[in-house]
Amino acid sequence: MPITINVGKTGLSDTVLEEIKRQLERHGTLKVKFLPSCENRKELVASLADRIGAKKVHNVGFVVVLEKL
Repeated sequence: MPITINVGKTGLSDTVLEEIKRQLERHGTLKVKFLPSCENRKELVASLADRIGAKKVHNVGFVVVLEKL
């Protein structure tokens, strides 16, 4: 599965969260990568699924696979 969303230095802004939700709705599954320029990557990776109401299927390092609930 290719990475669909890259999260950079702006972090999880409202725009990025809306795009993640939109793509999850359309595809059902989504892969998100947190780039090194993203501050607080560990905390954001841990909280992403809860913030958008999705299920975290897999997590390796700073790449997260999400599934629509």
